[in-house]
Amino acid sequence: MYRGLPLLVKNKFIYRCERTRNHRSYWLCIRYKTHKCKGRIICQNNSVLKETEHCHMDDRRRLNHSDQKLVDLSQINIGCWVKSVPPRFSSNARKATSTPRRMLVETKEEKPDALLDEYIPSQRGYPLLVVQNYLFRKNRGKYWRCIRCTKYNCRSRVILKEDMVVNIGKHTHGPETAKIQMGRKIRDSAVSPVATDGGNFLVANPLATCSTSKKAPVCLHDDMKPQPKIWYTVPLTFVANRRGTQNLHYRGYVYVRKKGYHHTMNWVCCKSNKKLGNCRARVCTEGDSKIRFGAKWHNHKPLK
Repeated sequence: MYRGLPLLVKNKFIYRCERTRNHRSYWLCIRYKTHKCKGRIICQNNSVLKETEHCHMDDRRRLNHSDQKLVDLSQINIGCWVKSVPPRFSSNARKATSTPRRMLVETKEEKPDALLDEYIPSQRGYPLLVVQNYLFRKNRGKYWRCIRCTKYNCRSRVILKEDMVVNIGKHTHGPETAKIQMGRKIRDSAVSPVATDGGNFLVANPLATCSTSKKAPVCLHDDMKPQPKIWYTVPLTFVANRRGTQNLHYRGYVYVRKKGYHHTMNWVCCKSNKKLGNCRARVCTEGDSKIRFGAKWHNHKPLK
């Protein structure tokens, strides 16, 4: 077992599961850190597709004190099988979960009249979570971290769950009372309260009020020179290339698709390669009628 997870044994070498994909499993030697071993195994069901050599002796001494069991890998889902075994906690993790003073849980049943998920806008318009006169900004998913994590090295975190708000760790600074009061004034002045059936007042969606307003695009005429970082409205032309994708044609210049997002698409000049001219011109489009130009322009003439 490796931290509570099952291990694979082949030719008296021990491997741990690195990742799984479809019906294949990728196994890594347990000595890859201590001995910098590059021993790997790629398995598909019970067959070995690829195996690399080790740079150390085998693990027969450890196997003599371990319990071994034959498992048919073709009959089980390796990803679920590995995750089904709960990992062992280290001493620090066990103290963090067992010490009540480091974890404070507030449920909606204990304080039904309190608004646990209270948000205020930041200076840049992003939502900040208010918990006990402290502010937290979103880290990822349901995890939030203190806004003073960089300045004061504050390690306090918040986890938002379905019926509770979990606050982990102590703050290294004082409460943000003045900042919270100013944020509430800005929030309340932007959105008026809405009455519910029970007579209580709830603020409208805080995430919608904390978003920055986007300027209206400007109509771009043929005699106008576009300015960088400004959205323009102009009919765009997209032409299919030999690879099956599309190129953007605008005023004699050809752009190649670089990366796409939820609403926008980034384009680079077709001569961005060093061998073709190293052109640093960039544009961003939204739909088929909005375009925004980058800070740098083309270093060559338009293509005929």
